[in-house]
Amino acid sequence: MLQIHLSGTPEYQPDENLAFLPRDFNGWTPQMTDQQVYTSARGWWRLSRARAERERYAVVEAEGKCRMVIEITRWETHPGSGRHAFEGKILPPGHQIHDR
Repeated sequence: MLQIHLSGTPEYQPDENLAFLPRDFNGWTPQMTDQQVYTSARGWWRLSRARAERERYAVVEAEGKCRMVIEITRWETHPGSGRHAFEGKILPPGHQIHDR
């Protein structure tokens, strides 16, 4: 399981040229919607492609609490940095992986 820690105020980091993960922020605030948390958590992460491909779930934590669990369905590599981002399905409370 990939452990993701979101912290601080979302930072403006435009990367709209990347169709896989177009976003203009990363980080965390309590006012964020589930979609914003998902977008912030998706990438770009420094890990090997082999390790990325082994990860099936991402646990997203902020302020010491689990905020979201995502089932990873696909990985992409950033063309400039070699970092990786994923897409997936948000698992709801009650799902066996979410509630571990």
